[in-house]
Amino acid sequence: MSLRITIRAGKVEFDAELTDSPVTTQLDRWLPFQGICRLWGEDLNFDLPGPVNLVDPALTMEVGRGDVAYSPNDGTLRIYFGRTPFSSMENPMPHRAIVRVGRVIGDHQVLHEIEEGARLEIVRATRVAG
Repeated sequence: MSLRITIRAGKVEFDAELTDSPVTTQLDRWLPFQGICRLWGEDLNFDLPGPVNLVDPALTMEVGRGDVAYSPNDGTLRIYFGRTPFSSMENPMPHRAIVRVGRVIGDHQVLHEIEEGARLEIVRATRVAG
């Protein structure tokens, strides 16, 4: 089951498409929920409402701009939109191994407008008929 979510922070809003995974299944059960934005360079992250139980997760240190990932070490959802303090090139580098779970839909540059401490609202995306 893939899942499309909308994340809002004040006037900033963007969608992400999450792939079929245990993280996505758990997120779907929690929706809607709120979080507080933390920034680690250009890595927007926030706590999830509870733990996600993963068995043999596909951990990686490779992420790209616009990737959405779950960090099992600290129970956060992370959205990479640029360089992080561990980056040596232009691509983001996570602080620890993560599980990629999706991608931002559209231009991830809008994430530059979200400030540390912003209240985030995470909801199921509504599709516009077209």
